[in-house]
Amino acid sequence: MKNVLMVLLSFLFLNSCVNRRTGKVKIINTGMVNRGDSIILLNPFYTYNTFANEITCCDWYKPSKKQLEIERQWDSIQYAVTKAFFAVDFVKYGSRNTVYNQRTFIFKFPWGHKEKTFSDSVSYIITHFAWNIRAGKMEEAIKYLSDSIRMLSYKQPIAIFTNRYKIFDIPFRAAYISGVTDLQFIPETFLIILKEGDIAYFRGYRKSMKYKKIENNPDFINKYTHKLFDKLQ
Repeated sequence: MKNVLMVLLSFLFLNSCVNRRTGKVKIINTGMVNRGDSIILLNPFYTYNTFANEITCCDWYKPSKKQLEIERQWDSIQYAVTKAFFAVDFVKYGSRNTVYNQRTFIFKFPWGHKEKTFSDSVSYIITHFAWNIRAGKMEEAIKYLSDSIRMLSYKQPIAIFTNRYKIFDIPFRAAYISGVTDLQFIPETFLIILKEGDIAYFRGYRKSMKYKKIENNPDFINKYTHKLFDKLQ
């Protein structure tokens, strides 16, 4: 009985340490947009929530060379996959390459959890828009959507990607040996399609893996991105 109690207490303690995702919305598909429709695609947006690694630690005031390489690869694949489903017009919104355009922010999740993030201000705002949709807080989400994007959606549906990356290693110690694991990578991507000011489609996908698995591996990113479109009619 004592052993059973200890196991139960251990289970409860471990569960109390888990960062639970309490969001309410995983998928929205109103049927207002369908495969083959003409849409506007904005350039994808990026935020990072870990800095002390070989990718994001090089420059606190602008994207590192490695960041830009990753983003260019994801940009091109997200654009190519979107073209496989829609007739696409591309519109650039915001800039990531200017000095002092990136800085640290405290990202407040809609359910109270806080994390430091590293991004440009536009990506930070659009990411808040996506995560409030994820939490089912539609009215709060709209506060983070600019009038220019919303009005443009009356002309043509607008597709928005947000990519939130967690990049980290894990320290370990065993006997007389200590070190860190290989670099870990957790992308969490949301696809939002707006039509006439409303959310017509929303889909998120998250994957945890070693960074080496995605480095110079466009096939993986392609399959990952296709997941975001699997609920379209």
